[in-house]
This record gives sequence, C-alpha cells and structure tokens, in this order.
Amino acid sequence: MNAPSIQYVTTRDGYKIAYTVEGSGPTLVYMPFSMQSLGLLYSPGSPDRTTEWGQAPQLARLANHVRIVRYDTRGQGISTRGLDENHCLDAYVWDLEAVLDQVPGRAVLMGGNLSSHIAVHYAVRHPERVRALILYRTGVTLGLAAVFNLGLAENDWDLFVHSLLGVVQANERISPEERRRAVAAMKDSVNQADWLHYARVAETSSIEDVLPQVQVPALVMATGGNLTIPREGASRVASLLPSAQFVLLDGAAALVATAQPVLDFLATLPEEQPATAVSSGLSQREIQVLRLVAMGVSNQQIADQLVITRNTVRRHVSNIFDKTGLTNRTEAAGYARDHGLA
Repeated sequence: MNAPSIQYVTTRDGYKIAYTVEGSGPTLVYMPFSMQSLGLLYSPGSPDRTTEWGQAPQLARLANHVRIVRYDTRGQGISTRGLDENHCLDAYVWDLEAVLDQVPGRAVLMGGNLSSHIAVHYAVRHPERVRALILYRTGVTLGLAAVFNLGLAENDWDLFVHSLLGVVQANERISPEERRRAVAAMKDSVNQADWLHYARVAETSSIEDVLPQVQVPALVMATGGNLTIPREGASRVASLLPSAQFVLLDGAAALVATAQPVLDFLATLPEEQPATAVSSGLSQREIQVLRLVAMGVSNQQIADQLVITRNTVRRHVSNIFDKTGLTNRTEAAGYARDHGLA
C-alpha cells in the first residue's frame, strides 16, 4: 500500500490522535493494538514483520475493497503520550469518537483484544455511526494477566518486551536481526508507563453486560491456537450479541488468514448509502442527531448517548429543521429515511 498522509484530530479531553485514511469504498476502521505506530508503519523501508507482525497482506487485500481508517490511540505511536492516573476505557472510546467525527457515513469497526471492547462500547453509544462490528482475539474479559507477566512489565521493561515478542510471534521463525528490529519498534511505539495504563484497563474490562445492547450485525473470529483468548471466550461473545456470525479459523492461523472471512461478511451487509445523500449543509454532528431523532430517541436520550447537554441537542434539532425546512420530528424521520440515514 502506498503511504497515506498522517492527519491529527483532538479528542474531547485534549489528546492529539494521529490517523490515516486510504482506499475507497465503505469505511472500515482497523483499530490499533497495544504496540503500534503509524510513524513506524509508514516509514520508508520499515519491514512489515517489524511493524505489523505479519498483518500487511491482509490489509493489502482489504484496501482493494474498502476505505481503511487507522489511528494510534492515546499513549501510543505518534499520538499524544503521557496518560494520567485517572486513565480509563472511556478515554479510548473518545479517541475512536474523535477520528470517526472526521469520516463521513457509517463505519465497520474491526478490532482485537482491548480494541474489540472499545468497538463494542462505541457501537452501543453511537449506533447511528456503526454499520457492523468485526471482532477477533476477543472475549467477554481479556485475561491479560494469564499470559502476560504484568509484574515483569513493571520491574524489567526490556525483558518484558522481549518476552512479549515471543508470545505474539510464537509460530514464526525470525532471525536475530529481525528480533532486534522488532523489539526496537515495539519499545518505540509505547513507553513502559503508558503500556501499564493500557494493560490495567484491559485487565479489568468486561463487555458481558454491553454485548446484548449492540444493534448492528457482527462477525466474531477465533483461532484454535490463540494464546490469549481461548476460542470458547470468542464463542461466548458471539452468543451474547443479538446478531452475530462466528468463524473459527484453522489452527493458530495468523491474521493474514482473516481477509477472506472479512470480505465475505462485508458482502452480506446491506448496501451503504453514500454520505453525500444529504445536501442541506448538515454538519456531521447534526446528521448524528437526525439519525437518532429518526429512531424515536428523545432529546435527553440523545444527550446521554452523545455525551452533550440537552440544550445542545435542542440547538442541533433546531438547526436541522432550519436547514431542511422540516417542522417536526415525524417529518425528520421521513427525511432521514429518504436520504439513506435511517
């Protein structure tokens, strides 16, 4: 893939998030792992194995069919570093929220490990912005401490990174030089303090109560040889989702094997209406509000979902009516249907 330009957006709490957009077609957000950096990924001469742990072939296939959005979450890569003591899972949801506010239309969210939990929470809070979920290496809980020695991460960061590389590349043979470069890339992508904040959020995260609230179709993928999330955990995630497909990949297949199941799943989704269907000058936030109005959601419920005040919702609704010439919520629902927003 040709290197796209790296852009920045600011979250509601002031963090700068780096993101890229490449390709054309329906939007797929390929969400970040815990040690990723767009700066390394798109540096000239960076080996795929070092920066992507073998995922580049999958992305190359997907990029032929979809618009891929990638980003470095806070504390990682070339986004703002330095997480505070009040760090929590909501902060990662805000990162995704800020990025998607820059992308028109609805998106398919594809995430693994903690990013799969972030995707689920975002989909419940912003159902009007999500077309579908693709979840892999996921469970109701993540059981991070069962595989990764968090005590070692606190006491000997260098040794921990070497051991972590051994876990993620357990089925690959790499040369000493490749190992050296991979370790350097991992250490460059995140520092010890920020990774520990990430790990503590992951270790306490559970989506058991949230999964039944998801309103969009989902694909859940698992491998028989995954060290961190047993396939039974992924199967439970699929069982709790109202509308989900479950795919068990062969053995300990690497992520390069997931492109075809993803493409097959995307082909089953209803055709997405282009974002240009609305021509009345509505902002992205006004489109979000209009979609929720069309769903019969009250102003207070909209305020709760979008984490804004009720007065702000009233202002958005008034702006929608002024720009479209509508006079009530029933007309707004019809307008949303006619323009592919409901």
